[in-house]
Amino acid sequence: FEISGNKDIKTEDLTTSLRGIGLAQGKTFDRSVLEDVKAELTDQYFSQGKYGVSIDTKVDELPDNLVRVGIEIKEGSRAKIRQINIVGNETFKDEDIIENFELMTPKWNNWWKPGTSYSREMLTGDLEKLTSFYQDRGYANFQIESAQVTIAPELDHMFITVNIAEGEVYRIADVRIAGNTRIPLQELQRLLLVQKGQTYSQQLIAATQQLMENRLGMEGYAFAKIDPVPRLDEDSKEVTLTFMVDSGQRVYVRRIDFTGTTR
Repeated sequence: FEISGNKDIKTEDLTTSLRGIGLAQGKTFDRSVLEDVKAELTDQYFSQGKYGVSIDTKVDELPDNLVRVGIEIKEGSRAKIRQINIVGNETFKDEDIIENFELMTPKWNNWWKPGTSYSREMLTGDLEKLTSFYQDRGYANFQIESAQVTIAPELDHMFITVNIAEGEVYRIADVRIAGNTRIPLQELQRLLLVQKGQTYSQQLIAATQQLMENRLGMEGYAFAKIDPVPRLDEDSKEVTLTFMVDSGQRVYVRRIDFTGTTR
């Protein structure tokens, strides 16, 4: 089969996804698969904000009980972001929250940037940034209640609305380390960036997690896992934080290989 008209998505990537639904060279041909092909390719282009895409298929019969399947794609243009609304924010303004988002509304000085066109992957990343924005500022029970994406009737503009529940600011009541540490507990305690009395910060928790994993890695525990487990007290607005340590097995060097040596 042949694919034509695709520019934004590589032919190899499309071929791989179509193989998963039963369309590949050498396989038995089933006409009902063509509807699945259209649905699969349409979904891929929708995820990139190309809602005007059209997919046409053509089947030519050949000798020796073979067929040639042609897939013609007309990608269309990406839908631009018309508006991003945050609903439920009382402490921070919309512009402060979405300042570091990848998605953005087009202006005279940024209309060519990728973020001005809708992308499902970018939206997922921006929702993660939104969660980090609040959790780094003490809102340990922050929640995204919904994220709605609507498109204009002309299929050229997108409207994004994110409903949130800010929650309350929490402080650290206690920090603990548990599990099979493999090294003296005091060494890991010295790596704690999170201290009792501080405002809850997911950023400091993640940095502490990385420091501990690196320290265990220096002792040969290359696949150590540190899981921070917060326990929230709704009444006192405090968090008891426990870093659960799973050092795993010590890893040894079996062989060292050099490639590209010619002398």
